[in-house]
Amino acid sequence: MAENNKMEIVKATANLWVDLLDEKNSECSITSFDHSFYLNQDFTNNKGKLKVAINSLQPMFGTNYDAAFLGPKFGSIGVAAKGKYKRVVIFLTDGQPNNEPKVDEIISEALKNNVKIFSILVDIPSSQSVYDISNTTGGKVFEKISNEKELFDTFVLISSITHRTVFCDIEWLSAQQCLSTSTIFEIKYLPLQISRKSNYTIPYKGIAFLKPSPLLLRIGIKPIGVSFDTNFFITAVNRMFVVTDIISTNPDFEVNPKQFSLEDGETIQINVRYTPKDTSYSFTSLTFVNDFCPLQYFIIAGKYGGRKQKNLEVVHPNGREIFGLGSDTVVRWRNISPADTVVIEYSTNSGNDWRVLTDTASGLSWVWKNIPPPKSDNCLIRITRKEERDTLIERYSLDWSLRYNSDVFNWHPSYEYIAYSDANRVRVVDRQF
Repeated sequence: MAENNKMEIVKATANLWVDLLDEKNSECSITSFDHSFYLNQDFTNNKGKLKVAINSLQPMFGTNYDAAFLGPKFGSIGVAAKGKYKRVVIFLTDGQPNNEPKVDEIISEALKNNVKIFSILVDIPSSQSVYDISNTTGGKVFEKISNEKELFDTFVLISSITHRTVFCDIEWLSAQQCLSTSTIFEIKYLPLQISRKSNYTIPYKGIAFLKPSPLLLRIGIKPIGVSFDTNFFITAVNRMFVVTDIISTNPDFEVNPKQFSLEDGETIQINVRYTPKDTSYSFTSLTFVNDFCPLQYFIIAGKYGGRKQKNLEVVHPNGREIFGLGSDTVVRWRNISPADTVVIEYSTNSGNDWRVLTDTASGLSWVWKNIPPPKSDNCLIRITRKEERDTLIERYSLDWSLRYNSDVFNWHPSYEYIAYSDANRVRVVDRQF
């Protein structure tokens, strides 16, 4: 027990002892000692006076056991001898005696006056002399008391022995909790207007949760771009659970089913499909959404230092190629899975505007047939994974239904462009022309 708050803890526990006294059939006195003996409060059943005496105590130097028991007018034994009821001395100290006490004389005076001596030693072991004094007089020894709870429990135990206090068990039913934690509670004894706060650990049956097996799913390194299937299990513990969704933080990991219900003790298999883009370390956090206790579950794959995914790269055309209008070429790309679908776009004005060629290409190549006008030296190709695209740029949709003289023309649906044809070619121009 820390020195700086030891006295305050002793005072608080002694005040609780006073609270437990039956004012009609009990009385108490407060004494203290160092090298000498002090009567701080003579016998009374006035709890207020007793508490004032307790709260005024200050730590002193010196530990003279003879002064404590046999001081002027026989010390605490002499004071207890005047008591009207059962005579009990609670001897509390945190120090060993400065000198060997007069054990035989102390025992003799206590037995002659029918006084039982209970000894409480804070942070220290009991000496043989203290054992002899307490055990011979009908009391008990409580040694090495190291914290407030132990001190409180000791006072309560002495109270039950000396006052024949009847204790009871209190049980209550709490709502189930999601985690195994220590819960603070407060008990009030209304007749004496006293209360006590403590804590307890929620019993196993009071905790409900989803239990995964295994606790962590490790997939390891798998072939790039090839889907790998595995599973894990979820068990409902101590109640029924209704899972409304499973949210994954990484789209490379797919799970199903995502909605299910489990009775207490029931288990379900959760299927996982992982499609790696590379062999580097990858993971997902799965959140099992339910109305009681959400579960987070982790799946990891790959390894630290594994080959990381490279950025998608356009192989052809990638600069300085020359294509005639109406000719064909092959667009090629790399560094992604052949199974990935991509969107291919081109620009004729250095990327200021883009037109979609296809949004269904895969296999790392696509044949571009009949390259359209206009002629340009500022053409670019852009390829993007389809899943990374928020929206797709709309293709031109031409309906050759309108004619002006011999020419056919039409507006793009956005009215940003107009397309027209003459005898040899099709032109698409900005409406700002």
